[in-house]
Amino acid sequence: MKDNTPNKFFSFITQPPESTPSRLQQFYFFSTYGYCAGGVLYTAFCIYLIQQGMLPLAGTCGGLAALFALGVVLNTRGRLKAGMLFVIFGQCVQAWASVYISGYTGFHHYLIPLMVMSLLYPGRSKMQGAALGLIVGLEFAALTHLAPRTSPAYLTYIQTAQFLRGANLYLSLFSMSMAAIYYGIASEQSRKKHEQHEEKTRTLLHNVLPEEIAEKLGSRPGIITEEFENVSILFSDIVGFTTLSRTMPPDEVVSLLNRIFSRFDDLAGRHGMEKIKTIGDAYMCTAGIPQFRADHAESAARMALDMMREFNRVAREIGQPLQLRIGINSGAVVAGVIGKTKFSYDLWGNSVNAASRMASHGMPGEIQVSSSTYDLLKEKFVMEERGPVDIKGIGLMTTFLLKDSRAG
Repeated sequence: MKDNTPNKFFSFITQPPESTPSRLQQFYFFSTYGYCAGGVLYTAFCIYLIQQGMLPLAGTCGGLAALFALGVVLNTRGRLKAGMLFVIFGQCVQAWASVYISGYTGFHHYLIPLMVMSLLYPGRSKMQGAALGLIVGLEFAALTHLAPRTSPAYLTYIQTAQFLRGANLYLSLFSMSMAAIYYGIASEQSRKKHEQHEEKTRTLLHNVLPEEIAEKLGSRPGIITEEFENVSILFSDIVGFTTLSRTMPPDEVVSLLNRIFSRFDDLAGRHGMEKIKTIGDAYMCTAGIPQFRADHAESAARMALDMMREFNRVAREIGQPLQLRIGINSGAVVAGVIGKTKFSYDLWGNSVNAASRMASHGMPGEIQVSSSTYDLLKEKFVMEERGPVDIKGIGLMTTFLLKDSRAG
């Protein structure tokens, strides 16, 4: 039976605890891998020194290997600061002890990568890491001066000491190189991840706001308002939807609305309309905003005709007696983004209110337009006069029913 212990261990150490903040996850990987490498290295030194008969120095290496293992355990439990402090303490003690026990064997060279690592200390203040780095740096400077001048307190073979000096110097430089490569790769990955996050944020913002407005908001946060003299606003609502929703589970209600509005969104993109919002079963979009277009009324009319056809198709598919009312009005509006949180692009003005009333006072299965919209469409579309309609909050208005576009 295959032993999966190494795989389980690797999987264990490569999964940061859930409590690890995202800003410290890179440090988690860097320190955990470093502790593992340090533990393996000092275990190898311990075995080698035991074979050479240098037991006191072997003991310091074995003790430091144990502290590296403790650092890994503390990391996996979310104790990043404690793990690093134990490792720094152990490395500093081992470096002093190695000079006292065996003279110049080069173990203090590992204080160089440790000094760099200290600057990454995951404390609340960068000054804490700088202070640790300063302490380690001062110890390295002191031991660099003392090591060649210190006589070994215990038996040390000259050839073994020379081998250790060379091995420790090159291995410490190698560890620095590997750390630099790792952080170079990690920085590149972090940069790409940041760019992907920014792109997702930009895409999300452009889905919520018109592209021009999203760019303005990104470069100049705050209130954004603009006046538009000639636009057409379209509102729609579903007749009978409230009654139907009482007989359906909530998730099915949401699914049905999503099905309908997703098709409306596709139509808005096809006709160059700007979706503004949905409120319950109502859908609002506009033409001529944020970029002026002379055919704004025609765009809204063609959108309305396609919406009606698409909605009737959905109603037949689900087998429900639902009908759509659509209202269109043309005129001047103020558009923009206001507020500090959960902002959205919206329209204000009498023209908006009139468009909303065109839908709410409309007839099921019909597209009702105001006289201002009629004047812009009468040459290219078939319409019927409905006559004066008492519009709430406005009074009597002559309205028209949009039937179809004229042939040719």
